[in-house]
Amino acid sequence: MHVVAMLVFSLVGAALVGLVWPRRDPVALAIGLAAYLYAVAYTALDLIAGVAAGFVTYQAGPEAQRTEAVVDLFDIGNQLGELGVWAFLTASVLVALDQVWWHRMRALVPALLLVVAGISFLDSHIYPWRGVVTVLVIGLATGWLAYLRPSGRALISGGDLSAPGEDQNSRAEGSSIPRRAL
Repeated sequence: MHVVAMLVFSLVGAALVGLVWPRRDPVALAIGLAAYLYAVAYTALDLIAGVAAGFVTYQAGPEAQRTEAVVDLFDIGNQLGELGVWAFLTASVLVALDQVWWHRMRALVPALLLVVAGISFLDSHIYPWRGVVTVLVIGLATGWLAYLRPSGRALISGGDLSAPGEDQNSRAEGSSIPRRAL
């Protein structure tokens, strides 16, 4: 199960980055960095506490006590997982603020759902039922935010990244950031 989970959990970070792709402004880069940190740290949690400690525990048998080494593996994995979920929450808050900036009130509900789910993710992992619902809400919120993007804009041709109602001439020369944000 953990081998499959580690492949899927990283996609959650990719979904956050996908909401700002292909922008290269400071907010998009911060989202990318936080999502990357989440993906690396949370994958490490799954590898260490899930795969490695789980394998050693399985090999010891159902009646065996956990060894100090296994306890240490769980501790290391949990510390990395905590780093990962805080990075996820950071990326979620940045995405929420960014999407409300670009899409205004249309993005408010999914942005709030993403932040609330990010807070819940701090201590719910994927455990039933709260953790499962948390991950489903993350998926719903990111899907909803992706739906708000005009089809194809900035995804294929590096098209117009102007905020709604803004023209390209309102940007500082050579910048992808609207003048009002400078």
